[in-house]
Amino acid sequence: MTRGEIHDYALTMPHAGCTYKEEWGAFLYMLDGKYFLLIGENPPGTAIMTMKCSPARAEELRDAYPEIIPGYYSNKKHWNTIPVENSLSDNLIKELIAHAYEMVLGSLPKKRQEELRG
Repeated sequence: MTRGEIHDYALTMPHAGCTYKEEWGAFLYMLDGKYFLLIGENPPGTAIMTMKCSPARAEELRDAYPEIIPGYYSNKKHWNTIPVENSLSDNLIKELIAHAYEMVLGSLPKKRQEELRG
């Protein structure tokens, strides 16, 4: 998926928003003020995306796909980083974005989850 396709897909998540954080040079995709996906660059200038992930699933993904590494500048237990240009299927990338979104949604208070799920 291209950076634009990733952007468009992330914003299909209900109530998701995007903001640019200048000091990080990154776009943050958020739900209720908590981010689930970040798109920026690492110091060599490679476009990367970092997304929230359950710890067990994060380990499984890292073992299965060499392109998926522990979260860059993030908690390595709960975040994975993937180069934007990668050989992973679009379906897998979409699944990982949806999982990241659901992780954040599930961390919100039950009442707020119900409001957002409508």
